[in-house]
Amino acid sequence: MFTPIDNRSIKQWAKSVLSDQKGNYTIWYAGAIIALVSFLSTRATSQQQYVEALGEYMTVAKPTLIASLVSTFIVPAVNVGAARFFMNVAYNKEYSLYDMAFGFFNYIKVMLTQALTGLCIALWSLLFLVPGIIKAIAWSFVPQILAENPNVGVTEAMKISAVLTDGRKGELFKFYLSFFGWFLLQAITFFAAGVYVQPLLLTAKSAVYDIMKGDAINQGRITEDVFIPNNFMSM
Repeated sequence: MFTPIDNRSIKQWAKSVLSDQKGNYTIWYAGAIIALVSFLSTRATSQQQYVEALGEYMTVAKPTLIASLVSTFIVPAVNVGAARFFMNVAYNKEYSLYDMAFGFFNYIKVMLTQALTGLCIALWSLLFLVPGIIKAIAWSFVPQILAENPNVGVTEAMKISAVLTDGRKGELFKFYLSFFGWFLLQAITFFAAGVYVQPLLLTAKSAVYDIMKGDAINQGRITEDVFIPNNFMSM
């Protein structure tokens, strides 16, 4: 039996956690960092391209050089740092903006994991869109896993995430879908609303991660020691 994921209750809980911390501006600084990085990574310019298959010119959006650099070299590390920061917030542990830089302390591993995950999702997407979405959901806990235990190997982080989400991808899809309105608000405000939306999402996601991790451990599908940092680094 799985512990039910009640999206409404989890989001209400996340809001209460953030409300209790509203006097600590560190959370909103973290949200601002994520929003800024997200904004920079999505900048695009409109260009005219000739499409041979259609025999005409079409206006297409292409990412700027800055967007390409930020999405490739900055976003993966920020995702891991943000996961660690808001896991600490959700679990009532000490946190600071220093946590946001956590992904850069294990930069090579984070980049390799992100590159491999992205490549695998892209390859699955070639089959059709749905398989790509399924795999993206299956590996969506990779930042949380690397944030909790930076000692796990590149492929091991993906395998652990796949175990946690096994049989629960539908629940996770509904969880992410429940934030559609928030994502829309973020988009129309050019990520300004991300200062609040991202802390809410990542705090709630930390709770979902904790629930699914607990279920996987209790059901014997994974051992607790894989989430505990060791004294060695593995690739």
